[in-house]
Amino acid sequence: VGSEMCIRDSPVTSVRRRGVDAGEGTLRHWLHAVVAVWRMIRTARKLHAESPFQRVLGVYPHRFGLLAGWLIARTTGAPLVAYMHDLCAETLMTRSTLKRMFWTWVDRKALRSAFLVIAPTREFALHYRSRGILDTWVLPHCNPPDEPPTPAAAEDRSGKGDKLRLLYAGSIYQAHASAVEALLHALPACENTALEFLSPPTPIVPADQRRWETRTQARRLLADADVLVVALAGDAPYPREIQGCFPSKMVDYLAAGKPLLAIVPSGCFVDRFVRATGCGVVVNSQSPADIARVIHLLRDARARKEMGRAAAHVSRELAADRWLPLLCERLALGATVDPSTPPFPKIKAQRPKQNQLVTDPQP
Repeated sequence: VGSEMCIRDSPVTSVRRRGVDAGEGTLRHWLHAVVAVWRMIRTARKLHAESPFQRVLGVYPHRFGLLAGWLIARTTGAPLVAYMHDLCAETLMTRSTLKRMFWTWVDRKALRSAFLVIAPTREFALHYRSRGILDTWVLPHCNPPDEPPTPAAAEDRSGKGDKLRLLYAGSIYQAHASAVEALLHALPACENTALEFLSPPTPIVPADQRRWETRTQARRLLADADVLVVALAGDAPYPREIQGCFPSKMVDYLAAGKPLLAIVPSGCFVDRFVRATGCGVVVNSQSPADIARVIHLLRDARARKEMGRAAAHVSRELAADRWLPLLCERLALGATVDPSTPPFPKIKAQRPKQNQLVTDPQP
């Protein structure tokens, strides 16, 4: 990683991973992942011989991506920069003791040896520091610098008798499941309200409420919705992940200039983010009745407009040009760094206790 110009002028080589249709945890899935890692290492060594790397960027949330980045850094001798979109070992769901031991070992070895660990929130940076990983940097999810503005939203018609249109975008897995289910159960009590999902197939959402679109089309649909939904489960078995995560979908939500409906545990980063910025409303309960009451409040078009303005303001604060130059400077200097100031000064970081359990909080 160097300057933006260096990145753009460098050749890009892709390594395709086969077997992605195989189920997670199957032998076929594992074999194809191992082959992909080996091919990435082989390709990286060839590229390094042609033009030596200054840094190796290993990106998680895919465990094999982090593994490949670490092994490439060891093979080439270039410093590793790990971008931890989510927590790795803390979110591993497996019944295999050997698998858990292996990925925990990779997590500990890779991050302790890293030149720099980049995290999207201060909570994650503090968590790593508690594990002795001191060279950390907070880089929130940013708007891509070359992406065109979000298309103009359709006229808000919900105050004229039309349905209030809610939209959830992104995959749905254990971190979201119970909150999404609670939202679905709340919908029958919400008159004149429609809910749609831009998600891959999932047993939680009926097929007639779900579709999967290209990014360009998805951005148009976000702009056409009245309210955009972010949901985090209160009963997920990895509370530290829920406490500090900054879902990347929120960047697209904010860019659309629409209010957010956040169904999230009390005190987590998303909870404090939405409250502090005024870009939406929060439900700290997974009671369908509580969710329905808040959805009813969102029928106020004037309130939604104010929240949308706040969302657009925060979106401008997340422009990549505001964040990446300083990060690139740090990478070039090679200086030891502490976690940067929180991306949003009004939001105080909270370090969850080691054994903290996140349950369904009361409203």
